[in-house]
Amino acid sequence: MAIKQISSQEAKELLESERDYIYIDVRSEMEFQQGHPTNSKNIPIKHFNTVSQMLEDNSEYLEVVEANFPKDAKLIIGCNSGIRSQVACEMLEQKGYKNLANMLGGFGGARDMFGNIIQKGWLELGFPVSYGNGEERSYDSLRKKTNRTTEND
Repeated sequence: MAIKQISSQEAKELLESERDYIYIDVRSEMEFQQGHPTNSKNIPIKHFNTVSQMLEDNSEYLEVVEANFPKDAKLIIGCNSGIRSQVACEMLEQKGYKNLANMLGGFGGARDMFGNIIQKGWLELGFPVSYGNGEERSYDSLRKKTNRTTEND
C-alpha cells in the first residue's frame, strides 16, 4: 500500500478540518524545540549525538508511537524536508498503521542539491508555529507512556 504524500498546505487543511488527524514531528528534540507546527507531537526517529555531532537512530521510536496512538489513528508525519518522515511512515506501515500521510516539504522545505527550495515547508508558508518542548506533546512526555525507564527518568 502506498503511503499518502501531502503538501504542507494539505496537512494544515486536514488538521483544521478533521480534528482526528494528529501531526507527529519526527525531527530531533532540539529541532522541535526551535520551532514546530502548533499542536504537533514530537517522537524523533533520530536523536542528535552531541559527541559525534550526528543524528543517530532512536531505537524507541516505534515503541513510543505504539504506546500513544492506536493502529487506526490518522497520522500526518513530518520532519524538516520530508525524507525522515517518509522513512518513519514506512516503519509505521510495517507495524500495521494504515492512515499515514507523509508531509512533503516538512517544516523547513525540501531543497535541491543547490539549496533551492523545491517544496515549501510549514515555516515558509507562514503556518502557526510553537516553540519549546510542547509540554504534554514533548518526546519525554510521550515516552513516559511506555513501560520503559532509564537512569534519565
